[in-house]
Amino acid sequence: MGPAGPLTDQFQPITPVFTPSSASGYPLFAGWGTFLSLPEGGFAMYQGRANPDYGTISPSGWYAYYPSGQSGSEAAPAWLALYEGSLRMLPDSIGYAAIQYNDPNSCARAVLLIAPSGRTCFKLDLADTGACTAFPDALWPDGTLVLQGDSQSICKLQWWPGLARPAR
Repeated sequence: MGPAGPLTDQFQPITPVFTPSSASGYPLFAGWGTFLSLPEGGFAMYQGRANPDYGTISPSGWYAYYPSGQSGSEAAPAWLALYEGSLRMLPDSIGYAAIQYNDPNSCARAVLLIAPSGRTCFKLDLADTGACTAFPDALWPDGTLVLQGDSQSICKLQWWPGLARPAR
């Protein structure tokens, strides 16, 4: 929308599609993925990749940027390619936080604090986070990190309240 109403007659968003490996499967809408607000306005979209044993998702990764006040999309800012879809804007748009997997064999995680420019300012390795689980990690807007499950129990929760919250 613009100040005088709709910018165009129609809005055509980029639509990620899952294509199964099996020849008998049908392409399906893969979902929108993650929305990331950007301090300069607008938002970027991230869609995770599919397990190649099951099929592909296209587009995936940071696949679109929708600037404020424009009807079309552009390529996402290049710096976003350094981070996966866990990237979250921190309160007051002072920067971002993201979850990084340090070791694909153990799933050990770290939290990154990132400047609005996209430069990583700080990395905190998290102890006792090496178990791989099927549950997604959650980084809340207030900076709280929540991890669910470990190798012994899916009921185990670990959380760090306000871990990425800016100092006041």
